[in-house]
Amino acid sequence: MGSTERELVTLFRTKTVDPDSQPELARTLLESRTKVSSETGFMMKFGERSHRAFTVFDAYDLGGEGYPVSESALDSLPAYIRATLERDGVVQILTHYDTAESAFADISLADEPTSEELIARMALLLGRGLSLHETVDYLVVKELDHYAAEQWASIRGVGVEAVRTNVREAQEQLTLS
Repeated sequence: MGSTERELVTLFRTKTVDPDSQPELARTLLESRTKVSSETGFMMKFGERSHRAFTVFDAYDLGGEGYPVSESALDSLPAYIRATLERDGVVQILTHYDTAESAFADISLADEPTSEELIARMALLLGRGLSLHETVDYLVVKELDHYAAEQWASIRGVGVEAVRTNVREAQEQLTLS
């Protein structure tokens, strides 16, 4: 890639979209007359990093070529981003895309907080009396919405009830603060 700055990429489903459950995506795809499909059922459009404040639909509407997302590119996405893409049918990421390997690297959601913002939020929650486990579980499961409690518990190697309890305790303490 040459550049150290990550690109904005909008990934979207090209399979049939239910206009009742995803009206905005259905409208966008209809208006753009998207007829292209891919082996995975997903396409991607590259955009300017400065457009990360746009909604995914506005970024999509800026024009430009759409490219099929290969299986290897889809597999290179972190689980939480792939889950968001599969759930919502669209996701916007900041990433490096390696065309030779057909894979994404150094990936984050476009609207994801920076590491500095995340550290500041963690410090604030810890300062309000939350334990480290309560803080991390609450941020990952509730605020960032990266994983469901079951997924996060599996990653942490703990029972799902431990994660749910930490999230519940954090919510109760934050409500009292």
